[in-house]
Amino acid sequence: MHEFEPQRLLLLGAITASLAIAPAYAAEEEETEEVTVIGTRNLERSAADLAVPVDVVDGESIISQGSTRMDQMISTVVPSFNVGQQPLSDAATIVRPANMRGLAADSTLVLINGKRRHRGSVITFLAAGNNQGAHAVDLESIPAIAVGHMEVLRDGASAQYGSDAIAGVINFALKDAPDGGSIEARYGKYYQGDGENIIVSANKGLPLTDQGFLNLSAEYSTSKPTVRAVQRGDAAKLTAAGNTAVRNPVIEWGAPDIDDNYKLFANAGIEVGESTEVYSFGSYAERTVDGTFYFRNPNSRGGVFVTHTDTASDVLFIDADGAQDLDCTGSNLDVRGDANVDNTVKTAVGTFDCYSLHQKFPGGFTPRFGADVEDSSFALGLRGGEQGELTYDASFVWGEHESDFFIYRTVNPQLIYLKNDIPTHYDPGTYIETDYTFNLDFTTEFELSGMASPVHMGFGLEYRKEQFEIEAGEENSWYIHYQTDANGDYVLDNTGKRIPLLPSFGVGSNGFVGFRPEDAGKHSRVSSAAYLDFETNLNEDLLAQVAFRHENPDDYDSRTDGKFAFRYQANDTMAVRSSFSTGFRVPTVGQENIRNTTTAFSNNRLTDRLTLPAKHPALSTLGLAPRLEEEEAQSFALGGVFNFGEWDVTLDYYHIEVDDRIAQSSEKNLNDLLDDSLDDSLTGTDRTTALTAKRNELNNLVPEAATIGEVVYFLNAYDTRTEGVDIVATGQVNPFDTPTDVLFVANWTQTEVSRHNPDAIKYKRIHQVERGVPKVRATLTATHTSGPWSFMGRTRFYGTHIEYSTDSDARLVDINERVLFDLEVGYNWNDDFEFIAGVENIFNSEPTRNPYAADTGLEFVENPVIDGSGGFYYVKARYLF
Repeated sequence: MHEFEPQRLLLLGAITASLAIAPAYAAEEEETEEVTVIGTRNLERSAADLAVPVDVVDGESIISQGSTRMDQMISTVVPSFNVGQQPLSDAATIVRPANMRGLAADSTLVLINGKRRHRGSVITFLAAGNNQGAHAVDLESIPAIAVGHMEVLRDGASAQYGSDAIAGVINFALKDAPDGGSIEARYGKYYQGDGENIIVSANKGLPLTDQGFLNLSAEYSTSKPTVRAVQRGDAAKLTAAGNTAVRNPVIEWGAPDIDDNYKLFANAGIEVGESTEVYSFGSYAERTVDGTFYFRNPNSRGGVFVTHTDTASDVLFIDADGAQDLDCTGSNLDVRGDANVDNTVKTAVGTFDCYSLHQKFPGGFTPRFGADVEDSSFALGLRGGEQGELTYDASFVWGEHESDFFIYRTVNPQLIYLKNDIPTHYDPGTYIETDYTFNLDFTTEFELSGMASPVHMGFGLEYRKEQFEIEAGEENSWYIHYQTDANGDYVLDNTGKRIPLLPSFGVGSNGFVGFRPEDAGKHSRVSSAAYLDFETNLNEDLLAQVAFRHENPDDYDSRTDGKFAFRYQANDTMAVRSSFSTGFRVPTVGQENIRNTTTAFSNNRLTDRLTLPAKHPALSTLGLAPRLEEEEAQSFALGGVFNFGEWDVTLDYYHIEVDDRIAQSSEKNLNDLLDDSLDDSLTGTDRTTALTAKRNELNNLVPEAATIGEVVYFLNAYDTRTEGVDIVATGQVNPFDTPTDVLFVANWTQTEVSRHNPDAIKYKRIHQVERGVPKVRATLTATHTSGPWSFMGRTRFYGTHIEYSTDSDARLVDINERVLFDLEVGYNWNDDFEFIAGVENIFNSEPTRNPYAADTGLEFVENPVIDGSGGFYYVKARYLF
């Protein structure tokens, strides 16, 4: 780990000084009854009394905004939580990754009712920076109407809750009312007239005898896509040259189409004894997400219209026998003519006894990619005992997330022998994540001489199994057309390998290649853990907390992490709190075993990019030996809690160092890897012979290797040092007859890559990690009620950051700061019916415009943290009963 630098010590000094000065301006602290289940195992402590920062956000604050996506709602009320729009990011469009405290999405632990939530099945491939290769929870599967309140622990917590809690913990506490309920309906649309959004939701509480409850929530929504695109320059030239088959725009950049979005949640509990409760909760969600991919230009798309090796080479034809014929029956005619004119293609195709995919797609094509997502979970537990004596909680949680991918408006070029009957819709396969967690938790208290309060002790055991499964896609999605003899048997070369009939044609559904049968299978890991923590008041003003957790994951070294925290109540109006903790995170089973081929934009052209697990033998063939071990973290925090009369303010500094962060490598050119893997002493014919042998070896391990342009893989890529400051202020102002509630949250975060592997990670990735999210975020929200009327106004500030458009090294974009304004007005009839009208981004503030729009077709920056579709208005009706 790294030493604190002088400027960081100065920052700590400034915070400490502010703590000392604050009492002069402070007044008596209001008592709060916000009880949290994270940050402490002493349920008698309120959130305001903890040694670590925990935000408790009520359900109404979550849903009072234009967005219906849970991750976007959280980003408005949690200061350091950022989520990008992901308009074209492969599977990241399906399950969007988010960052808290500048760390990757899978560094935040997500809980439901205090129990670990299962991961999503999607691993992020094309999202930039911190989230490259992240494997996180699908927050979109959680309906806002089911949430009673949300708790956010903004502190390292691996020693308390286990791996993945390096950045913090988010806990969703489900509604548990035994009666009453609500029905809500909302309609919204963007200023530009697209992105129509409809949501209908309901919640109902039911009694289970007079000793329990059953609380049910349901939500249905649909969100139509938006298009914020301009016509790409190359496509415009095709149209200007007379090609009437080119779409306008060729890429439909914008929010994806989300359809049939159903969510069901149930939460139940019943007392079965004087101090014993059986509880259960579960969920089911499904949705279909459909987004755009890149344009395949008919003049230059390698492996489909022209050869892979050279965009200026011959058009890809097949002859009457279905075999590759670059010369088109000996004519040696370059049917494309001028580089930007393909009229010649349209007249030449069919003139000869051969076929080109120009005939099927004279204007090129743009694939659409998505998935049918299913998410299910079930929890059952038994808890009891008396607080202050011995309590117990035994629970089992099961969760499964499935992404069944589809891609259409595309082809597998190996099926070109079908000519115009070639399929254009493919099922590439499925990812399934299944997690099982067993917990046995206890608490007790005992007296210890000299302590100002009893010592609260928590201890327990956990057994967890994670399973990641790949299901093969349909044969057409990965099919390779091989040569056969007169008997229909495959023709083999002198190494016994099948010989492709169409060696220059791409393999698999273009854009996202299907998973082959040899890729399919289940992979799992078991991890067991034991923990012990203590909490007590050393004197009337000093609270101390100590926690230890020992984890033993399969295939990795066992590990013990610790946490030490304290809170000092300096006087009635001010407290100081601090913590130090260690943490770790092992690679997920998915990160260890993922294998995927997708299309990426690289060096200003499209290329097929292959992702391989670290243990795949093909990497050894390429001369690579990536290391995949656990991440290690240290976290330090120092903060203060103040009360200024009507105002409560918290100020927290944090410093997080993570070594050996798990991520994807930067893209590696396959030809360069092959050449670099050879002995430098080989030259001339010997080198050519060795290179051919190496290619054959690779082709045996990866059948589609002949069409692959780049390779990426998982490894322990770099070390980071992240520091930041969170400010949360709540209070009231009284400009009217009744008070107005005000919430201000702000965050400053800075990340530095302190060490990296230069052979695996490019400067671009470092720059994305360090500046890919705003350094400064702030939100000011005011809510006011006057009789039946309610008003909410919100101002959101997003600081500067950067992106590389289409993830290209040469397309750095500086994203400017933005200030957005939201407004919501409600009217309540008889306390049971409420009508609400709102506008998000009132002044239609746009993201930074993309200076490379002519190349990419994207009007604005690709992945802004604000909604790139502009202003959004909505109306909502709510009935309470």
